[in-house]
Amino acid sequence: MPVTADRSMEEIEQGCRWHCAVVKHLIPPPQKVLALLATTLLLMVDLLPAATNLSFPSVDAEPLSNLPADAFVLHDGWEIRESAITGMDGARISSPEFKTTSWYSTTVPTTALAALVRHGVYPDPYIGLNNMKIPDACDAFNRRYDLEKFSHLPNQAALTHLPAPQKLDAKPAPEGEVLEITATVTDDASPNERLVVPFASFDGAVYATDYIEYDVMIAPGGLKSGFFYSPFKSKDKEKPTLDFVRGIGLDQFGREQVLGPAPQGGPGVWEHRVIGLESYAPTAFGRQGMVFRGNHPGTFKVYLDNLQILHTDGTTTPIWLGQKDTRTQAIQDTKSFQGVHVRSVPLASIK
Repeated sequence: MPVTADRSMEEIEQGCRWHCAVVKHLIPPPQKVLALLATTLLLMVDLLPAATNLSFPSVDAEPLSNLPADAFVLHDGWEIRESAITGMDGARISSPEFKTTSWYSTTVPTTALAALVRHGVYPDPYIGLNNMKIPDACDAFNRRYDLEKFSHLPNQAALTHLPAPQKLDAKPAPEGEVLEITATVTDDASPNERLVVPFASFDGAVYATDYIEYDVMIAPGGLKSGFFYSPFKSKDKEKPTLDFVRGIGLDQFGREQVLGPAPQGGPGVWEHRVIGLESYAPTAFGRQGMVFRGNHPGTFKVYLDNLQILHTDGTTTPIWLGQKDTRTQAIQDTKSFQGVHVRSVPLASIK
C-alpha cells in the first residue's frame, strides 16, 4: 500500500491488518489441504483405467502431405557430438574424410539431452530424481552443486579447475634452444601489479580434452616465485585478460598458477607442468605470455621449453620449441618493472 500525503500512518496500519486478515482467511488450514490432495488422488486412480485406453499417434505416424515426388525429408541420418570435443571448425567437420565413429545417431526434431538419454548416456529425467543426475549447462552451477561427477565428459575432459591427472606428469626434457625471459621488479612495484610478457602465439583451436604442458626452470640468485605462464587475450593492451586466474589453471600438483608457485626442485632444476584447458574450449588459444607479479623487488630469470598442447590420443601440437616460435615485442621500462628481455639461448650455455 503506497504512502501518500493524504493518508495517515494509522490508516495505513489498519489497511495492512485488513489485508493480512483477508489473506489468512483465504488460505485453508492444513487439514483441508490434505483432504483436497486425497480427493484428487482418488479421482486420478479412478480415471487410470480409462486413460490406459487412450492412444496418441506419434509424430512419425502423421503423413507428410503436399511434398514433391523428389523431396528429401531431413528426418533420419543425423549425428551429434559435443562442440567442446569436436571444436567449431565447420570446414573440417564437413569434409568427406571427417570420421564420426564416436558420434551419437539421432533423428530430428529432438534436443541434445533427449538424444543422450536415448543412447543411455543420461537417465530418463522424468523418472524419480534422475533429473538430479544430469549436469546443468552452467559450469559454475555444476561445481556449486557437485553435478560434475554425473557428466559423461570428466573421463575425457581436461578440467581446468582441478589438478591434471598424475599419470600425465613426466620428466622435463629441455634440449637445444630454450626460452629465457628476464624482468626486474623495482621497489616501487605493488603486490597487485602484474607484467605480462608475450613470447609466442597460437592461432589453432584447443578442445575440452586438451592439456597444455611445458618445462620451466628459474636461474639461481634471482626471485624464486611470483611468476607464471598463462595464455591471454589482449583487446586492451594496458590490461590483457589472463586465462589462468584464481580457481582456474591448476597443474598436476594442485597449484594455482596465478599464485606464482616456485618450481619444486628450486633454482637450477627443471620442472614439468601440465594444466587442463577445458574451461576455454573450444576456442582459438591466442597469445602466450609469462606473467610477473610485483610482490617482491628483485630480478626474475625464467627458462621455458617444450610448450605444447597435449591431446587425448597422446599426440602433441607445438607452440614454442625454439627461436622460430618466438613472437614478442619490446616492453618499455616503467617505475614498477624494468629490464625486460626475451631471447632464446642454448641449453648448454645455462650455468
